[in-house]
Amino acid sequence: MQKNLLIKSRCTAILLFCLMQGQVSKSTAANHTLSTHTTYFPLVRINLPLQTQDTLSAWVVNERNQPLRGVSISNGQQIVITDNQGKFVVQDIGLPIKISFVGYKTQTLQTSQWPGKQIKLIPNEQEIAEVVVNGLFSRPKANFTGSSTTVKGADLKNINPSNLFRAISTIDPSFQLVTDNMAGGNINKTPEIQVRGQNSFPNLSGEVAQNPNQPLFILDGFEVNIERIMDLDMNMIAEITLLKDATATSVYGSRAANGVLIISTLLPEKGQLRVVVTNDFGISRPDLTDYNMMNAREKLQFEQSALVYSSNNPLIRQQLDELYNERLKAVAAGVNTNWLKIPVQTSYNNRTNVSVSGGDDIIRYALHGTANFQNGVMKGQNRTNYSGQFDLSYRKSKFQFANSLRIYQTKSNESPYGSFSEYVAMNPYWSPYDDQGNIKQVMDAEEVAQYAGSRKSNPLYNTRLNTIDRTGIFGFQNNLQLRYQVKPSLFFESQFSVSKEIETLDIFRPAQHTDFQQSADPLLKGSYIKGNKELLNYELNLLGNYNKIFLKHTLFSTLGFNMSSRNSDQYRIKTLGFGYDQLDHLLFSSQYEPNSKPSGDESTIHRISFLANLNYAYDNRYLVDFSIRRDGSSQFGTDERYGNFWSTGIGWNMHQESFLKDHTFINRLKLRAGIGATGSLNIPAYSSQTRYSYQGNYMYNGSQGANLVNIGNPNLGWQDKVQLNVGLDLVLWKEKVDLRFEHYIGTTNSTITPVSLAPSVGVNSYYENLGKIKNTGYELSLRYKAFERKEKGILWSIFLNAAQNKNKLIEISNSLKKSNDELNTGASSNSFQTIPNIQFREGESMNSIYVVRSLGINPVSGNELYLDNLGNPTTEWSSAYKVAVGTTDPRWRGSFGSSFLYKGFDIAVIVDYRFGGQLYNATLVNKIENADVYMNVDRRAFELGWQQPGDIAPYRYVSIYNGRLNSRVSSRFVQDDNTLQLNSVSVGYTFLRQAFMSRWNLQSLKLTATANDLFRKSSIHIERGLDNPFARNFMISLRASF
Repeated sequence: MQKNLLIKSRCTAILLFCLMQGQVSKSTAANHTLSTHTTYFPLVRINLPLQTQDTLSAWVVNERNQPLRGVSISNGQQIVITDNQGKFVVQDIGLPIKISFVGYKTQTLQTSQWPGKQIKLIPNEQEIAEVVVNGLFSRPKANFTGSSTTVKGADLKNINPSNLFRAISTIDPSFQLVTDNMAGGNINKTPEIQVRGQNSFPNLSGEVAQNPNQPLFILDGFEVNIERIMDLDMNMIAEITLLKDATATSVYGSRAANGVLIISTLLPEKGQLRVVVTNDFGISRPDLTDYNMMNAREKLQFEQSALVYSSNNPLIRQQLDELYNERLKAVAAGVNTNWLKIPVQTSYNNRTNVSVSGGDDIIRYALHGTANFQNGVMKGQNRTNYSGQFDLSYRKSKFQFANSLRIYQTKSNESPYGSFSEYVAMNPYWSPYDDQGNIKQVMDAEEVAQYAGSRKSNPLYNTRLNTIDRTGIFGFQNNLQLRYQVKPSLFFESQFSVSKEIETLDIFRPAQHTDFQQSADPLLKGSYIKGNKELLNYELNLLGNYNKIFLKHTLFSTLGFNMSSRNSDQYRIKTLGFGYDQLDHLLFSSQYEPNSKPSGDESTIHRISFLANLNYAYDNRYLVDFSIRRDGSSQFGTDERYGNFWSTGIGWNMHQESFLKDHTFINRLKLRAGIGATGSLNIPAYSSQTRYSYQGNYMYNGSQGANLVNIGNPNLGWQDKVQLNVGLDLVLWKEKVDLRFEHYIGTTNSTITPVSLAPSVGVNSYYENLGKIKNTGYELSLRYKAFERKEKGILWSIFLNAAQNKNKLIEISNSLKKSNDELNTGASSNSFQTIPNIQFREGESMNSIYVVRSLGINPVSGNELYLDNLGNPTTEWSSAYKVAVGTTDPRWRGSFGSSFLYKGFDIAVIVDYRFGGQLYNATLVNKIENADVYMNVDRRAFELGWQQPGDIAPYRYVSIYNGRLNSRVSSRFVQDDNTLQLNSVSVGYTFLRQAFMSRWNLQSLKLTATANDLFRKSSIHIERGLDNPFARNFMISLRASF
C-alpha cells in the first residue's frame, strides 16, 4: 500500500503516529514527499519521549464584543468548544483553524496569520434564526427535528408595529387570529388565538370566559397571561419563537397542546454607556367601507314600500301621514345625518421607549422605560400603558447571576358612545340635535311612537353624562437566574420568578342613561359595577445541562425540575340607584341589584414537573430528539393527579451525505419527523372537586348554611394531544430559494368539556373527559431571492406562505349528543332563531355551519322552500332538517409579498389571503329579510327583495307584516368567504455615516413608515365591526442611538 504524505516540519510526528497504530514503514523522502510502503503487525506499546506541541488560544466574541459560548474550534483532527467566557485552547498542528457557530459566518484562519487574543464573528443574516430557543434551553436548529418558527423583533415591527400577534400570524399562518366581527378594532379587546386548529371544546352556549385553545405564552423563561404580551413594547423584543409540534413543545408537557409562543427581550450589552430612543407615532382611521346603509331619501321611500305609513284605520292613517310629511319636510330641508361618523374619530397614538445600557465583561446593566398612549377609532376609547424594566447581570469565572425587575401599569377606557351598531341603526332623517342645538334624548314624539315602532333613544345623549367604563392593571415581575459552569460541557441553572398583578373594573351609568329609559322605579335607575382581581404567581426552574461534541457525535441534554403556584382572588359588586351622574361612587348607591349580592371566587393551582430532554446528532447527518415530562397538578382528580407527556423526533441532513455534496446547488436538504403527546390545563382550578359556598342568609338552628356551587369529578383526567409531524427543509442555489413544508395530524383524546345539568341539580354544569378531536393540516413557506448584488447592497426577495387545517370530531359523549338534541328542540319552537347555534356532531368540523337547506324564494308566493332530511321540498322549517352545509375554516390561508433593499432603503409589501371557507351572512338576515323597518337597513333590502308574483329574487319581501314570518337559519345565507387584504406596506431608511450624525453624536438612526390594512376585497358583503369598527393604521417610527 503506497501513501503520499505532505511533510513540512512534522515528519517525525507522523512516523511515530504510524508506528503507534501498529505499522512499520520503509520510507524515502524527496522533494518534501514521503513515500512509504506499509506492513501491519500486532500492536506493541513503545515508550517514547513526548514531543511538545504548540497551542493556540483566543477569545471569541460577537459583533457587540460579547463572549460566545459553545463555538466550535477545529484544527482538522481535534474539536474544542469555547467556554462561558468565549475562551478556547487548541493544538497547533500546522493545519488551518476552522471557527464555526450557528447564526454566524464560518471563519478559516491560517496559523501563520493568527489574529491575536480576540476573534470576532460576523452574524450571518440568513442563519440568524438557526438556534431554537424554547424558554428553558436552546438547541442548534441544524440538529433540531421539531417544528418551529423564529423571527427577530425588528422584522415583526416592520410588518405591524402596533400589533404583535398580527405580525406573527403574517409570518406563520398556523398562528391564527380568530376574527371577532363584533369587537372589530377595539384596542382593549383580548384577541382569540389558535395554533394549528381547535383542540378543546368551548362551552355549549358558545361563550368562553377563557379561550381553551389559547397557546402558552413564555416571556423570558416564565409563563405570563395574554394581556402582558398584548401590552409588551415591540421595541423590547429581541426575537420570538413559535413552537408548534410535539417535538418542539413537549418540554412544557401539560400546558403545550395549543402551541407555545416564546418571547425573548433584549439583554444588556457590553460597552460604554449607550442610549437608545425610539418613538412610534401612529394614526388610526375607522374602516366603514363594509356598511351600505340607506340615505334619508332612500329610507323614506323604503318605508313607504314596506307599508310603514299604511293603515286601515282612518285616524291612525292621518297620524301616519302627518309623520311622513314631517319627515319628508326634514329630508327636503337637507337633513341626511350620517350616524356612522358621529361616534368615530381619526385617532392619534404615540409610543416612546428610552433604553440605557452598558457594562463590561463582568457587570452589565440596562434600564428601559416605555410610555404607550393608544386611542381607538371610537371616541373616548383609549389605552395607556407605562412600563419600566431594570436588568442586571454579573459574570465572574464560572458563576453567572442575572436579575430582571419589571413594573407595569395599564389603564383603559371604553367609549362613552356605546355600541357602534346603535348608530348604524339610526334613521338618517333624524337629527341628533333639537332646534336649540341640544342633544335630544329621544328621536320621536311620544304621541307618534305607537305608530312608528317603539320610542327610540338617542345613543348620543349618553355622551353628555358622566359615565365610567374603566379597567386597570398594575403589576410587577421579578426574574432571577443563577448559573454555574462546572466545565465547558456541563452547567447548572436555576430560575425563579415571582409576579403580582392587580386588576380593577369600574362601570358607572347614572339614572339619566338611556339603559334605564324603560325603568319606572327611581331606586333601580343608575348602576355601578365594581370588580377587583389579584393574582400572585411563583415559579421555580432547576436545570442541569450537559453538552458535548466529540469526534462525529454532538450531544445536548437537559434534566429539569419545575414547580409553580398560581393564586387568584376576585370579587364583583353591582349596586343600583344613582340619581345624578356626579354621584359616581359606590357609597351613593341605594341597594344591591334585586335578588343578588356581591360575588367572587378564589383559586389556587399548584403544579410540579420533572423533565428530561436529549438531542443527538451523528456527523451532522442523523438526528434524534427525545423528551419526557411528568406533570402533577391540583386541577385533576385524586386518581389522576399526574400525567406523562413525551415526544421523539428523527431527522436526516441529506445535504451532508457524500452522494449530495457534489451537487453544490443544494445548500440544505433536511427531512424530519416527530411524534409525541402534550396536554392542556385551560380549565377552572377546582374542576375535580365538589365545592360549597357559605351563605349569610342561609341559617338553621343558629348555624350558617352552605350552597352547592360545583360538582366535582374525582375521575377527571388529563386531556392529551398526540401529534405526528413530518417536515422538509430545502435551500438551493446559494440560499436563493428557501422552501419549508410541514404536514401534521393531531388527535386530542379525553377532551375536557363542561356538561350541562338539569336545573333541579342546583348547578349549571360539571367537567368530564368526553370526546376526541382531530386536526389535520399542511403548511408551506417559500422565499425566493429574485435579485441580489451584495457589493451594491441590493436585494429583492419574494415570499409566499400557506396553511390549511381541517378539524374533525371523531367521538363525542352521549351527554354531548343529548345537549345537541336539546339545542335543536329549543330552536324548533323558537321562530326567531336567525343565527346558527353551535352543534357538535361526529364526523363533522367543530366550525361547521348547521342550517336547513333551501331551494330559494318561491317566485309565486314569495315564501321560502326548504329541503327536509329526505331531500323532499317543503314549506315547513324544522330543526330536524339541519345539516352541515359549510365550515368557517378556509381551505387555504396565508400571505405573500415582496421586499426590496437598496443600500439604506428598505421597502416591503405584504398581502393576506384566505379562500375555500364559508360564512353565515348575518347582515342579510338582520338588515334585509328580518330587518326592523322602523330603523335604517341595508340598501339591498330595497333593491333585491321579492315584490310581486313572478319575481325571481334571493330575498323575501320586506314589510312591517313580516314579523310572523321571520327568516330562520337557512343555507341561503351561507356564502363563500374568499378574501384578499393589503396587510402591510412599509418604507424605511437607515442613515449611514452622514455628517450630521457625528455632530449630534449619533451612532445609528433609522426612520420607518408603515401602513396596515389599507385595502380589503371579499366575496361576501357583510357588516364588520358591529360594536367597534375595524381600523386602518399608519405609523412613523424613529430609532436613534447615542
